[in-house]
Amino acid sequence: MARYERDRDGIVESWEVEVEGTVLWTREGRFWRRPDGTVAGGDLDWVNQPIRGLFRGIDKERARVIDQHLGNGFALVDESALGVASDPAIEARLVDLPSDDPLWTVYSDWLQQHGDARGAWGAVCDGGNNADAALAARLQSQAERELRLHLGLDHGPSFGWQRGLLAWCSAEPAQLDSLLLHPLGRTLADARVRMPGRGFGRNDMRELAEILGRYPHLRRLQLCDFEMHEDAELSDVILGELGPLWPRLTELRHLVLQGGLMQLGQLDLPSLQTLTIRTTGLMPESLEAVVRKRPSLTGLELWFGRETDAGSHLGPLLSGRHFPSLRALGLCNADFTDELVAELHTSPLLPRLRTLDLSRGTLSDEGLDSLLRSRAAYAHLDLFDLSQSCLSPEGVIAAAVLCKQVIVSDQKGVNERYVSVAE
Repeated sequence: MARYERDRDGIVESWEVEVEGTVLWTREGRFWRRPDGTVAGGDLDWVNQPIRGLFRGIDKERARVIDQHLGNGFALVDESALGVASDPAIEARLVDLPSDDPLWTVYSDWLQQHGDARGAWGAVCDGGNNADAALAARLQSQAERELRLHLGLDHGPSFGWQRGLLAWCSAEPAQLDSLLLHPLGRTLADARVRMPGRGFGRNDMRELAEILGRYPHLRRLQLCDFEMHEDAELSDVILGELGPLWPRLTELRHLVLQGGLMQLGQLDLPSLQTLTIRTTGLMPESLEAVVRKRPSLTGLELWFGRETDAGSHLGPLLSGRHFPSLRALGLCNADFTDELVAELHTSPLLPRLRTLDLSRGTLSDEGLDSLLRSRAAYAHLDLFDLSQSCLSPEGVIAAAVLCKQVIVSDQKGVNERYVSVAE
């Protein structure tokens, strides 16, 4: 789609034209531009006007309306097309094989042959020289501007790109719904959902399930995307009943849940590879939903919080029977860390792990003594995270012998027996 603009003292009138078969589509709107070139907002409810029944031919009519706008002071801003070509089969393979360089090269060539500027973008990313980097940056800026104009927002959503394809987006549910209507949104594989208010209820999750279910390439989902202690406390965010999501997301590979009260439901995700749950009070029923048979899970991170009984329900997890592929385990932010390490060294799961994370919990020097007495059980680990625990300076030094790399930063102190994230 070619875009033309006319600037009248900072008020920019934008006009676009595109041919689709025998239909000529035009789109127009306006916005305000600051002196530094950024968009300040405006009337971005674009008006689509199809022109049909042409006698002179579609190409001649396109040339006529362009000449008319040029005569009225419009100037060409961009004639490259972003998102006009799509091959769902190749795009699905790229989502599942992001490191397949030959496949990326084939797709970049295909996009260029079909007049899509993302093909040049992808080729640029493979090239690596300075001129190519500048072109890639320009194309990315162009794509993000296009998406923000489409959404009617100056700022808010954040975007991530991989060789010209939209890889991830952090946005509110309504914005994700609108994003899907734009051609650039078709390849979204990673949705990071921001909370529009202080929490979701049942109806919100059903609506969100409908939105996310329309993204065929979605492989990673995060609820909710915010910085703790800045945007909100963890316990402020009420996720509620999450069960309606899972039937629409059976191809999900990675899931991050971040919030306070939540009910996981069945959590029936057969292809799940990593699961992270960050909360201030993990309920036993939520833990039971997690520790069912998950043969494809390679990474699991659980935050427990304070005054929770979930720790007494860890038996099915530590038995290892349901997690044959698990290599990274986090049992974090727990107020029972000392009791946990007293039993952990006998877990059949431990010899399979490469990384173990007990950070943000209440590990004391007494618990560390249990670890040291069984240190042969941990020697195979590549990384053992004991940060934000309750170790003494002497304990910090002693912990270094447990495995190849032990993280002991930001200790709370021997008299500070509390979890790091309680609110």
